[in-house]
Amino acid sequence: HLHRPQIPHRIPLRVALRGVKTRLLKFKHAAMPHTLHLASVALHVGSADGRIVFKPFVSQHFTRPLVAVKHNYQLQFSRLASLPAAEEFQLSGETVDENGPHFKWYLQDKNEDQLNIQLHLSDHPQLQGAVLDLDFKSKVLRVQLVPKEEQDILSIDPLFHPLSALLLVHLARKNKAFLIHASGVFKNEKGALFTAVSGTGKSTMAQLWQKNGATVINDDRLWIEQVEGRWQMFSTPMVWYAQPALNAPVHQVFLISQAAQNQISPLKGLAASMRVMSNCIQHLYNSKVTDQHLDTVLRFTKEVQLYDCGFKPDQDIVGLIEALP
Repeated sequence: HLHRPQIPHRIPLRVALRGVKTRLLKFKHAAMPHTLHLASVALHVGSADGRIVFKPFVSQHFTRPLVAVKHNYQLQFSRLASLPAAEEFQLSGETVDENGPHFKWYLQDKNEDQLNIQLHLSDHPQLQGAVLDLDFKSKVLRVQLVPKEEQDILSIDPLFHPLSALLLVHLARKNKAFLIHASGVFKNEKGALFTAVSGTGKSTMAQLWQKNGATVINDDRLWIEQVEGRWQMFSTPMVWYAQPALNAPVHQVFLISQAAQNQISPLKGLAASMRVMSNCIQHLYNSKVTDQHLDTVLRFTKEVQLYDCGFKPDQDIVGLIEALP
């Protein structure tokens, strides 16, 4: 006769199995690498630490390539007991935003292809901060997470904010692309980008176009890259929601402002290019990085049509832009 193993009466079988399943799922998430795609960049995410569990939320839709992959990087996560002592850094910043987390960052380049970034978090529920060692020559990007004392298992999105904000700007730059504060829409085989400082109307413009049947690529931050000779805009993972992965060609760029009447005029020249560059997300820590970024932005602004656009929030502005040649 076969004898069924005895389960203590106080622990029902399905409860015992549920515990086993939970532990297996945690192990599976931590051990199994996966790949995220940002424009032509593939990030192969992994960790050898079983206490780091990948739980994609903001990056969950970025698992398939939208264009051919040109650059493959290893994004490796580990844990660190505490943040190292502050050293001399070339560039630093602090973000205080009532709509987002408060954080500080410090950047030091080791050489042309290696960056060290410290990230200090005050509002994150699990982390004190992180240390990023980015080696663009070997294409290995190491992220050491510094947990809060009570955290045993770290359940994170590999592109959690503000890690993604720092990582993406340098990934884009190293691959002849850039990030810009802008909304982007696509309708009738034409892509339009609307750029301005925060609060000027990027999201409002995107909503007006969406009501007219356009696809909104993103309403706040875009990755701009030339792919097979055409400039394209790509959505990026956002802070609070799961942004779809979308892309579209860029034909027109509008430098928008609020106005009493809708008005559009074409722009050319260096001054117009510098207005576009002023809305780019840029960490320019030496002259070579500055020159590379400037060259990329100038190529972009020379190859797409630029416009100055004052608008009031009504549907008429959509018709005016659609009537442009």
